[in-house]
Amino acid sequence: SLAAFFIFNPTLGDEETEGQKNLFFYPDIEANRQKDYIGLTEGIINFTRDFSPDAPCDALRCEKTRHSFYECEKDFWMILIMNNPCIYKDRNRSSPVYLEDEIGDSSLKAIVKRTYATYRMFNGTMTELVRQHSNHHLRGKLQKFMKFFIPTIDFKNVRFSMDIRGFNFMPVTRPTFLTIQYIISMISSTFPFVISCSVAYNKKLIWSGLEQEDMFFLYLLDQKNMEQLYEYLASNSDDRKSDTVQDSKQTEKSSWTIVQKDVGFLTGPASGPLIKNAPLISLQTYNWEKKRLAVFKSGKFSIFMIMEDVKETANKSVYETLQSSIQGEVQKLELSLSRQVQQVNRPPSSHRFLYFNALNLALVSTINSESRSIGKDTIKLIRKIHEDFQINPWKGYDKNFHEKKMMNGSKTLVQDNQASQSTNTSLRGKNEEKINDTETSGDTKDKTIETESKRQSNSLSEKSSEMKEKGESSYEEKSKTKSKLSGQNKNMKDIPDGSPVHVAIKTKSDGWLVASKATQTQREFFVLIEDKNGNLSSIQEEVNRLARSYFSKIFMH
Repeated sequence: SLAAFFIFNPTLGDEETEGQKNLFFYPDIEANRQKDYIGLTEGIINFTRDFSPDAPCDALRCEKTRHSFYECEKDFWMILIMNNPCIYKDRNRSSPVYLEDEIGDSSLKAIVKRTYATYRMFNGTMTELVRQHSNHHLRGKLQKFMKFFIPTIDFKNVRFSMDIRGFNFMPVTRPTFLTIQYIISMISSTFPFVISCSVAYNKKLIWSGLEQEDMFFLYLLDQKNMEQLYEYLASNSDDRKSDTVQDSKQTEKSSWTIVQKDVGFLTGPASGPLIKNAPLISLQTYNWEKKRLAVFKSGKFSIFMIMEDVKETANKSVYETLQSSIQGEVQKLELSLSRQVQQVNRPPSSHRFLYFNALNLALVSTINSESRSIGKDTIKLIRKIHEDFQINPWKGYDKNFHEKKMMNGSKTLVQDNQASQSTNTSLRGKNEEKINDTETSGDTKDKTIETESKRQSNSLSEKSSEMKEKGESSYEEKSKTKSKLSGQNKNMKDIPDGSPVHVAIKTKSDGWLVASKATQTQREFFVLIEDKNGNLSSIQEEVNRLARSYFSKIFMH
């Protein structure tokens, strides 16, 4: 559970005015306890800075709590403290035993980073707000934002979460792709203040004209449990000069109108009677300049429009004209996409898998299936392996290139194989990812991919036989699992240049977990095989079969 979530700046107060350091604190507990939390955190940060001046402390593990420290801007610290879960072994439930390893540091760090990035997107930097206004203004903005954002975080299931963030892409046919481009061109030519459009359907991204980092946070708006954030956008439409939060009754009334809409704008004057303008937004794509965000929705179809901050964005009639000009084409497109989804729907797979590409953030997962639960030990294993994949820069993995690519990003285009062959390849870029949703015949498979798959299979089979002879095929004990992972980290130098990395672990409750890391293309693949009696050779054959079925056109090396 959540213990505390707060933001402070140690330079804003001294011993007599410690309360001035506090910019935001949740939950609203007694003031002296808030000071205790902030004072203890500041002391830990200052103490550890003596040992690591260039890299301040970012995590603290205690028996009862787990802490995550994040210096989002110079002297501005965002702190998240979670209570460790506990169990009782006595009948009177008087002696709790705390589970200190249940919550992952990477999961907490992902939460605080996502919180700050979302705040900055809709408010700008804290330093700039203080410079232009005051500390009081910053406190009001933080209070207002966190009031709506915190309910979107599922703190109860943080220990079951993994720091694997990405997009669910949706392939489209060539006519559908051309229709989308026609709608975007029509919008930009008729309304020149609309400078960029991104398109999603059924919570899957189809087209983006923004950098990856910017698009990721807009993409979250289209996911479940994000209605609270739309309420924030409704109340944050135009309050640059105001230091106070809008009246809660007005916010509730205007946002209720937005949430109930199935067709129309979710932001801007056309979304509710009390909303004066579209919300301001700062994006890396445009060097953090202030823009406006308009979100149009028609059923499961969503268009995110980035607009210049001009007077037209405050005119309700402009939004009505825009909606009338595209609504007909959008409804036809929505019907076409619905038919396409029905045609390519596969029967549920007997295996659960997760695929992730770190370069373009492509993500495909059936791990969190609502009908089939997954053991918490298995989740912790996947999280641990993923952390090792990210931390260890094996040969063939240029970490600096990866970080630069994540910062710069590229415009994303997703379409099916037929569309990609018939469209200008310059639109795709080298970071584009395609996930096949349609079956392909054996005659059209890439011979290079087949050869590579066979080579990997033979390599892993030989490795598996060696592991079996050494008695390392069973990892049912927790200590053995940790030992195996640690041993693998020590032998990273022995991995051939550019070769993929494989990990196979037999879990307690979910059968075999097989993880693969493509060191050149930065792809990760996790799959659960529910065959508790199988050996490594048979498990790898099943993994190869699954990979051919779902990822036959992807180079896993």
